[in-house]
Amino acid sequence: MWFWREAFGRSSVLFWLRIRTGCAPMADSIFRRTLTSASGRIVGVAAGLLASVLLAHGLAPAEFGLHAVLIGANAYALVFAEFGQFQIALTRASASVHERQPVSALQAIAAAYFRARMTAAVPMFLVSVAALSLFVPAEWDVALLVSFVVLVAPFQFDWLLVATGRDRHFAMAMALRPIINCVILVFATLFGVLSLEVAVTSFTISFLLTFGLVWAWTFLDGARVRFWSVGSLGAAQAELRDGAGLMLAALVQQAQLNMDLLWAGAAFGPVQAGYYAVASQAATASVIPAMALLWTVQSSIAGRKGPDLAIELGSSIRVAVFYAVPTMLALALAGPMLTVVVFGASYAPAAAVVEAFAPYVGVRYVGIVLLAVIVVGGGRLRVFALSLVSLAGTTSGLAVFHSIDSLPYARAIGEAAGLVGSFCLLPKQMRWLVLGNAGLVPPALAMVATGSFIVLCL
Repeated sequence: MWFWREAFGRSSVLFWLRIRTGCAPMADSIFRRTLTSASGRIVGVAAGLLASVLLAHGLAPAEFGLHAVLIGANAYALVFAEFGQFQIALTRASASVHERQPVSALQAIAAAYFRARMTAAVPMFLVSVAALSLFVPAEWDVALLVSFVVLVAPFQFDWLLVATGRDRHFAMAMALRPIINCVILVFATLFGVLSLEVAVTSFTISFLLTFGLVWAWTFLDGARVRFWSVGSLGAAQAELRDGAGLMLAALVQQAQLNMDLLWAGAAFGPVQAGYYAVASQAATASVIPAMALLWTVQSSIAGRKGPDLAIELGSSIRVAVFYAVPTMLALALAGPMLTVVVFGASYAPAAAVVEAFAPYVGVRYVGIVLLAVIVVGGGRLRVFALSLVSLAGTTSGLAVFHSIDSLPYARAIGEAAGLVGSFCLLPKQMRWLVLGNAGLVPPALAMVATGSFIVLCL
């Protein structure tokens, strides 16, 4: 009872108030800003889940799977086209704002950003069209529509909203695209015109409208870009060299997110990919609280060292387990039935896949706590190394499991590898402090292990 009472207390509004009154002003500011950003992402994920439900009811499983694979493959093209410029521009613009430089400095940063992104986007657009057309030769128009997003992505200036402290606008920008997509799909469903072409068109239009609105918001800051004087190709190449490492890190993270889905489409066909995409959406819904948990833990451990950090870390693991164990059991016991109810009887074969996602969900909640420690104190290199370890675990799992029902275990293996890697990346003295926190960590790890064992036996 003590474990659950304290875990529930930390997961409630009272925990938020304790953080707000007990942390330093800087940590409090970080917490409020990250909470604002998290709210936009969570709303966006919820809208995306609703859009998936509409697509599942309006499309056949083969079309739904093809849509999921095309969007998933296009995500890699977007990573290449972005080429790390978002982080570079955000860092430079934030420094410019903090140093109170004139608006012309923001204009120069925005112009450099646009120059580099357009240089990468044009060839990547052509590559994306060619690659997706080869994958679906009968649907070349669909491939063109999906790839068009790559060409207009250089007009994405939402990093300016973050740099200028407009976190609410940034949260709205993150939620806006999936909401627009969802609204279009709702009208397409009501009028009975929902098809694969309409779904892809809605995806592209939602990007265009979101970019346009963010562009209007940035005009309010005077950071408009003079496109006729964005600079030379040589300058763009230098900026792309600076972003190569960030692009590689983003590529690895993207592979962690949907490599299993692409593998399902390539190995088992679009119908099985449709079932897997539905199950993956159910797993995504179950880990929505983990997004807020990551940012909350980052804020609560900011500035803590030694024993204080170990205590905070152990307490955060209790909170993670408090969410993880019930979520795992709910996903294993009620997930299959809810999948059929929500997505329709056509996706009944996805029920077994949903069950297999339960171990991944449990490990994800605990791993997110240690990941927050690495993000706060480890630096980009350690985060990248951790991503590589997790990706290697997922890849090895995909090589071992050869059925659609067992693919989620590959993602669980990758998440577990990341969890172990996170613990190993902690400073040596910190590992002993966490392990020595006998009243905190052992019960948490024992409950996660017990929950995983129960799920595997079902």
